[in-house]
Amino acid sequence: MNKEPTPEQIREFWEGYEVKPQLIKATNVNTVTVMGKKFHPAPISGESYPPIDLNNLFLYAVSKVDYCNISKATNGLFVVSTKDNIIRDKDPALALFWALWAVMKEAK
Repeated sequence: MNKEPTPEQIREFWEGYEVKPQLIKATNVNTVTVMGKKFHPAPISGESYPPIDLNNLFLYAVSKVDYCNISKATNGLFVVSTKDNIIRDKDPALALFWALWAVMKEAK
C-alpha cells in the first residue's frame, strides 16, 4: 500500500493547498512524578500543519480540485479517483492524500 508521507511532504502538500501552519498551545499539562519528585513540564507550543486525516483533507483540499471520487472496493481497499489518477489503499486518508498529492504536483 501507500507509504506514510514524510514531514517534508506534509509541509509541501499543505502549502500547495494554501494551508498555513496552525498555532498549537498545550493548556493541560499534567504533573509528572519521577523518583518521588513532582515536575511540571513546560507547555508545548508552536506551529504545526493539520494532521493528515479525512476531516482536514476534505476541509482544506478536496474543495480545491475539479473532480474527486471515493469508493470502497469489495476487497476492502478504498479507491480514490481524480481526473488523471486512481489511488488504492486500505487507509482512506492515505488514498485521498496521495490522490490529492498527484493533483497538486500536476498543477505546478
